[in-house]
Amino acid sequence: RPPRSTLFPYPTLFRSGLFIRTLRNLQTQDFGFARENTLMLGADPRGSGYNQTTLIPFCENLAERLRGLPGVQAVAFSENGLFSGTDSNSTIEVPGFVSRSEHDRDTWYDRVGPGYFEAIGAHIVAGRGIEQRDGPGAAPVAVITENMARYFFPGQNPLGREMRVGDTKETVQIVGIVREIRDHSVRDEVPRRFYLAMRQPAGPPLESFNFEIRTSGDPLL
Repeated sequence: RPPRSTLFPYPTLFRSGLFIRTLRNLQTQDFGFARENTLMLGADPRGSGYNQTTLIPFCENLAERLRGLPGVQAVAFSENGLFSGTDSNSTIEVPGFVSRSEHDRDTWYDRVGPGYFEAIGAHIVAGRGIEQRDGPGAAPVAVITENMARYFFPGQNPLGREMRVGDTKETVQIVGIVREIRDHSVRDEVPRRFYLAMRQPAGPPLESFNFEIRTSGDPLL
């Protein structure tokens, strides 16, 4: 738990801090993100009185303050993040894709803030990641994983294509493809996943938040 200070004025706001370090028995496994010098901090703003209107400004303000700390190289925020114990799933509809079973359209997703992929060291293989311009009033966007691109767009370029998400069937445009990120299990097959811009109002109300912090040295020191 972070110490009580002007940066963290509410001792009940943060659940815990998790340092993601090299897993000794899995040193050769590709997780799709940089494990060294990464700190993940879970937060519960709703428990401290923040609502859906004030949650995102809270995250943006705290992320900016964290970037000003000595040794911090990058900061991003997300709904689920890396090995947080929470995850989200949804069905999607892709024009032209024909479902062969009721589970064909099942996917997992996360809502992330600007610079998320850069902060965790993930590799964008085509297009771009989630950026500051992806906010309220802008066209809703998504970044999809390579295995999702292969599954729903075999032999095609997904960039610029649209898909409809969940029961609301909100239309989002695909702006990037990211290499698969092993962010919930070290052994299970990495599922198809897409990432929405957290600053754009999409999906159910936000409940959990995580901050991904990359440092220039060992964050334990």
